Amino acid sequence: MSLNADPTSGRTLVPEDLLQFAVIDDVAMAPEGNLVALTVRTADLPANQYYARLRIIPVDGSPPWALPAGEYADHAASWSPDGTRLAFLSDRTGKDQVWLTTMGGGEPRQLTSFPLGVSGHAVWSPDGSRLAIAAVEADDQDSGPAAIVASDALPFAVNTLCYRVDGKGYVGTRRQHLWVLDLETTVVTRLTEGLAGAYSPAWAPDGRHLAFVANRRDERLTEFRSAVWTVPSSGGAASRITPEEGVAQAPAWSPDGTEIAYRGLLSGSTFAPNHHLLLVSAHGDGTPRSLTGTFGGHVGGSLFSDTCRAGEGPPRLFWSPDGTTVRFLAADRGRVHILGVDRAGVITRLVGGDRSCGMLQVSDQGSILVYAAADFTHTPDLYVADAAGAGERRLSRLNPWLEEVRLSRPRPLSVAAPDGLALDAWLIPPAGGETPVAGPLVLDIHGGPHSIFGPAFFLDMQLLAARGFGVLLVNPRATRSYGDHFAACNLGHWGEGDAPDLLAALDAALKTGWVDQDRVGVMGLSYGGYMTNWLIGHTDRFRAAVSENSISNLVSFSGTSDIGWYFTPDEIGAEPWEDRERYLRLSPLSAADRIEIPLLLLNSQEDWRCPIEQAEQLYVALKRRGGIVEMVRFPGESHGMMSIGRPRSRLDRYRRVADWFATYV
Repeated sequence: MSLNADPTSGRTLVPEDLLQFAVIDDVAMAPEGNLVALTVRTADLPANQYYARLRIIPVDGSPPWALPAGEYADHAASWSPDGTRLAFLSDRTGKDQVWLTTMGGGEPRQLTSFPLGVSGHAVWSPDGSRLAIAAVEADDQDSGPAAIVASDALPFAVNTLCYRVDGKGYVGTRRQHLWVLDLETTVVTRLTEGLAGAYSPAWAPDGRHLAFVANRRDERLTEFRSAVWTVPSSGGAASRITPEEGVAQAPAWSPDGTEIAYRGLLSGSTFAPNHHLLLVSAHGDGTPRSLTGTFGGHVGGSLFSDTCRAGEGPPRLFWSPDGTTVRFLAADRGRVHILGVDRAGVITRLVGGDRSCGMLQVSDQGSILVYAAADFTHTPDLYVADAAGAGERRLSRLNPWLEEVRLSRPRPLSVAAPDGLALDAWLIPPAGGETPVAGPLVLDIHGGPHSIFGPAFFLDMQLLAARGFGVLLVNPRATRSYGDHFAACNLGHWGEGDAPDLLAALDAALKTGWVDQDRVGVMGLSYGGYMTNWLIGHTDRFRAAVSENSISNLVSFSGTSDIGWYFTPDEIGAEPWEDRERYLRLSPLSAADRIEIPLLLLNSQEDWRCPIEQAEQLYVALKRRGGIVEMVRFPGESHGMMSIGRPRSRLDRYRRVADWFATYV
């Protein structure tokens, strides 16, 4: 990885640089390991959207080539078993459909025409004759809104708990199901039915069955209860393979077809714990066992960032050809590594370092690893290494213009919480500063609360550094990848448990000489917005705040969020009607009378994860008290606007955040 060698020279970043970024959206390696299909996404400001293009990159370093570009998004590629064909999703005709192209040339042809589009990746059968597809079927009998078009003014009945989803809108009773497409006859066969959605299809080695993930027991336990199921690929009844009380994702068959590895939990009682890599008999006649029971990290983890995308669904698991080892991505103490684990539970780090890896792919013979990697000052690029992680080579250089930009290098901080718990934190000084000079600082709080900060490129923070602010990142208790106790020790104590961690990190930053203690701001998104709202009502350490897509009232959040009905009782430890006092005590709105600093509320109007009513309640309370508060509403955007919102919305957001702190800190 290269970087501008002189951090005091070169220009600084500006919000408009968002339009220059080429971002890796997805990676797919050909079975022989000789080619990689790389999806690269770029912004188009006049169109106010993103286009994605498939690039074919030879692993041997030969010149790459690309599918013809257009005003559409080609993505989610997958190679045929013989490496001669590439299936991918494209919105060329409106909704994402499956398309097919050959390496010999010729125009791609459309394979599916689902009215509501296709999700995830099309998965090839072992013999290359069929594709497994996940899609939602339009059904005239559906009680949801017609074609899920929010603008339709027709009444519709709601009779399920999961009736709207952030980023998708109102889904009614429609659920994602599995289909098999025969490439010779073009006949599509539906394999799953009902109100339980089906996800993560995986073919058995003999092609006779598919494994998938679903919760078929109780809709009220959707997130915390899911199991691996198998179904005949020709159609028939599905069989459950793992316990209903567990959590299961990303099933992967062993080479001999006798076992299935997956990531998840043996017991799904809470959302907090780190996920394990589990192994179970493919016949459903055994108890799953963890191969990573002593590992304190989070299997399948990724880092919080606004420029690092990942393909749909959880990271895949890859068996070695002899069935002795599984390779996977895992977050460990704020870094994401590539690991291998054998059947005895012995874990080997294959690719690591002070960075974040992602989008792992392994060749069929297990001899080649391809993956994306990034750190605080480098956006993700593509790398290749051998099976042991040795001989790493860089295959792409997507943002060479950044090498001429003055970026800020983070400085790690070791922090001890008041109770002695060790914490990781990073101080990002103002761009170009090499010696400590006391100046303004912004404490940025991650979401989740089980998300992870670590070495990943974050445009938001570099833009603040370019405007002369230091930025403080902290992994307080509740962050995954530091062991199960650390991830769960804030349950039932939102705000009360992690606020002391954040303030201890702020104290550590003050001791470095970089920070003026009278010029400190605070910001956060989602749960980070909750903590921003909480801190400014419980401490006077900050001069201004920015709270984005946040939570202010846990009682109303539990009923209006698309996940609130199952997420909140788990995190708070009770239903609202069981412990109203706790819900009110832990709601930042209850301390609105103590908020005395300027607050900017940023809100996506179609955010169903942390609905805009959360900000509206806090805005009205502060406005009635005569406080300095402003609410900005972004039409048509959902919860993840900071990283996946339309270009104009993101540009506006970046400018407003920096201007707010420049005015009030």
